[in-house]
Amino acid sequence: MSDFAKRLDQYADLLVRVGVNLQPGQELIVASSIEHADLARRVVAKAYDAGARRVSVQWQDPQVNRMTMARADEEALKEPPLPLIQWREEHLANGGAQLSIVGEDPKLMAGVDPKRINASQQAASRAWAKVMAYTTTMRRSWSMGAAAVQGWADTVMADLPEAERVPALWDAILKACRVYGDNDPVADWQAHLERLARWVTFLNEKKFARLHYKGPGTDLTIDLPPNHVWISAGNAQNESGAPFCPNMPTEEVFTAPALDGVNGTVRSTLPLNYGGTLIREMQLRFEKGRVVEFSAAEGQEVLQGLFDTDEGARRLGEVALVPVDSPINQTGILFYNTLFDENASCHLALGRAYPICVEGGAAMTAEARATAGLNQSVTHVDFMIGSAELDIDGELPTGELVPIFRKGMWA
Repeated sequence: MSDFAKRLDQYADLLVRVGVNLQPGQELIVASSIEHADLARRVVAKAYDAGARRVSVQWQDPQVNRMTMARADEEALKEPPLPLIQWREEHLANGGAQLSIVGEDPKLMAGVDPKRINASQQAASRAWAKVMAYTTTMRRSWSMGAAAVQGWADTVMADLPEAERVPALWDAILKACRVYGDNDPVADWQAHLERLARWVTFLNEKKFARLHYKGPGTDLTIDLPPNHVWISAGNAQNESGAPFCPNMPTEEVFTAPALDGVNGTVRSTLPLNYGGTLIREMQLRFEKGRVVEFSAAEGQEVLQGLFDTDEGARRLGEVALVPVDSPINQTGILFYNTLFDENASCHLALGRAYPICVEGGAAMTAEARATAGLNQSVTHVDFMIGSAELDIDGELPTGELVPIFRKGMWA
């Protein structure tokens, strides 16, 4: 076995054992592009090694997706494949786990009418709402990993000769996921998750009432619900109490902002890949929790479509802290992929809040979650705002300010 094949096997094992933490007798659905077939098959093998009852792969083809987006009847774009969605719902209802393998050309949808993209994205967000309810409440174990493909590598590693780009991107992915050299990736991950859990403990003990953000183009205050809870992969558990790691890699600790408590301006610091379209240099202004003005140097029409998804798409559902010394940021690589870029930078998310970010939120009704201060939406889109010039203070209920971040680092 080559060194690369060995590392790929380790990565697949990591996604199964630490990512979804598959239990003996449990079923698993793997969502994968056909371009990621090698990794997907390794994951299937590792899942059966872990005692899976059955493993199913839900395949998709990015090039077919593009043709559909560009050429299908416009009304058909508003009709997601309901049998596939219902299959996923039944799988989760029966206690199954799910793993997504991501990684596509960030320019996949370049040249496609943004209105068609928006129509499809909005319909898909609504159709997948029940599936998302299982993951946002952490009722079921789920995780995400990534695989390199040529189109993605051509963007990320454009300075290298073409033949070297995919291997270089794979190397970056595996290192970001702590799969390198002769180390034990599982042991490394357990130590990493314990470190994240310590930051969560610190923040939960402080019970900040408000966060203050200051940086170039950013002057923002974010109120936090009285019973908010900070979360990381270090303390994520499904409803049976089994730990799992929702994203691999992950460097964030996060909570939910108060529904009406976001005021001021914020500027994105990294491009956002939304549905195959890049949105660059977003500038948003909030009043009482709602985006009232926005602009983007590129992708503004697609951003408008995101905001038109529903009322909650104009409000924040997540606030996440990531220091600039994270291993992903230290690579100096812009991945053009949210799974990686959000773990290189502090970020916020437009749309749905995770119910688990308030005490007892997973068991609350939609009305109770709104009363508790949580935003509700069918969409959830992270965008990056962190930099080495970002300062964040936490305001205690007494009004005292406590430094949390200075120059993009834990203070």
